[in-house]
Amino acid sequence: MDHPPIPAALPPAHGRDAADAAKCGKKRGSYNCGRCGLPKKGHNCTNIGLESVGVKLAKDGAIEVDEYSQTSVSSIWAVGDVTNRINLTPVALMEGEALVKTLFQDNPKNLIIASQLILLYSLLSRAVPSAVFSQPPIGQVGLTEEQAVQQYGDIDIFTANFRPLKATLSGLPDRVFMKLVVCAKTNEVLGLHMCGEDAPEIVQIFVLLFFDDKL
Repeated sequence: MDHPPIPAALPPAHGRDAADAAKCGKKRGSYNCGRCGLPKKGHNCTNIGLESVGVKLAKDGAIEVDEYSQTSVSSIWAVGDVTNRINLTPVALMEGEALVKTLFQDNPKNLIIASQLILLYSLLSRAVPSAVFSQPPIGQVGLTEEQAVQQYGDIDIFTANFRPLKATLSGLPDRVFMKLVVCAKTNEVLGLHMCGEDAPEIVQIFVLLFFDDKL
């Protein structure tokens, strides 16, 4: 049975996007990663007509909103990464759900509660965990070593590199790496970073270290 000829391979999607952007004279925003749980950099809110309708933007390019996620234009609301509160998918979902209840279910208190939670997380922003769902996955919460040095100066670093128990019993070569960033003066935990199976789930329990007596 004859088969039709296989078409030539298409260029990578990002290549086409970059070429199209170049033709339009526009720059794409810079991001840490595309499909993971890490906060993204860049909001791409400029040059899309927001200013022409009166929507106010912050200095970093994010859309300014009030506690109800309403912009400076009363008929326009914004949630998610474009507001640059906490740029993570679960937060955007919570904001969107609260906004729907506010606009269509006449229940604005839900959004107020959501905003209070967002404010709390903003005050304790390093207590928000994030993950890269790679193989093996990466999970982290708190400050990086570089950030800790900038903010606290003298720090201690503790690391562990080991084979998990099930890998030991099964003979698999899997390993886990963990790194703890601690303030040398106060022994306060500043950051935890982990690479290994189930790391995104495991780091969530360490969020409690950052709340301590702050709540």
